[in-house]
Amino acid sequence: MAFRPATVATVDIDTLAEINAIISDADLAPVTSPTFETSITGNYLTASEILITDASKKMVSAPVATYPSLTELAYVKGVTSAIQTQLGSKAPLDSPVFTTAVTLPVGLTGLIRADSGVVSVDTDVTDLVSAASTTASGISELAIASELNTGTDATRSVTPDSLAGSNFGIRYVEAIVFDFTTDITTGDGKYYFHVPAGLNGMDLVEVHALVITAGTTNSTTVQIHNVTQAADMLSALLEIETGETGSDTSDPGPTIDATNDDVATNDVLRIDVDAVSTTAPKGLIVTMGFQLP
Repeated sequence: MAFRPATVATVDIDTLAEINAIISDADLAPVTSPTFETSITGNYLTASEILITDASKKMVSAPVATYPSLTELAYVKGVTSAIQTQLGSKAPLDSPVFTTAVTLPVGLTGLIRADSGVVSVDTDVTDLVSAASTTASGISELAIASELNTGTDATRSVTPDSLAGSNFGIRYVEAIVFDFTTDITTGDGKYYFHVPAGLNGMDLVEVHALVITAGTTNSTTVQIHNVTQAADMLSALLEIETGETGSDTSDPGPTIDATNDDVATNDVLRIDVDAVSTTAPKGLIVTMGFQLP
């Protein structure tokens, strides 16, 4: 049996013009820098992912495990300088180490801190720390000298200044000028006292005179004189009135001279008796109190 081939239509193409007539320019993309009039759709691509070229220079969707998504890229929108440079100037929140001094806000009155350092700031710590007591540390107000003199406050703290300015800061010196059974007589230098280093720079703040047996008729008067400074320390004398045994009952009482009340190490003080009652009293004790100014 013999076979006859099917009839095939043929087109004679002899020139480029005949090719262009078959396929127009609108149906082809140029080889270099094509311009597409509509969007390109790659059905093999993943939606909303950035495009990259693979090893064969084919356009593919970037794998999200390796490259950022469009959402992640949007996070850096508005960044105006290198992100790493900006991050390099920041300290971590967890245990930061600062290379220069840390400046805290002006006007702080308290800090909340841990043993390792400052952890936060508070302008008032009174609500965080309880009051101090004899068994626990805490907030304590500083006492002034008059509060120390009262001696009934159990919550305030004593400072060197308040202690020195209180009654507890007074140092007393007592001098037995005449024996208890001896009549008092007038004259300078009935007793001498040498100022020790412990009283250096202190002022005479208290004076008192006491006799063992009271005299009668007229008063007995006593002066304290600083021999080294050549100055009387009392502008109004110690006075023991007739029938009295102490100078505390006299009126107006002794006055310490504010310009001559200070003493220094190695000053020599003497006790002078300026006047004696007609019937002389017996025994004389003079008490002097010194305190830091």
